[in-house]
Amino acid sequence: MITIDGKDYKLEANNGPNNLHSGPDLYHSRLWESWAYETAEGSRLDFFLNSPDGDQGYPGNAKIRISYTLTEDSCLKSITTWLQMQTQ
Repeated sequence: MITIDGKDYKLEANNGPNNLHSGPDLYHSRLWESWAYETAEGSRLDFFLNSPDGDQGYPGNAKIRISYTLTEDSCLKSITTWLQMQTQ
């Protein structure tokens, strides 16, 4: 359980009685939206996932984006993780 501004939120357990990083419906097991396109830096692949308010007990909406860029010489140039939380 976590408490934010005096309100308790019961989180889903996934590590015995504990909540480790998220609940049992882990983000890596979900179907992510993806976009692939070319940039000046190379080929880019973006993955998007929306986690709605109350998902696995967490308050607020989460918009998650992870981006990978592969250069012309096949080097992974950058990995960007973007997380936006919105609460009502």
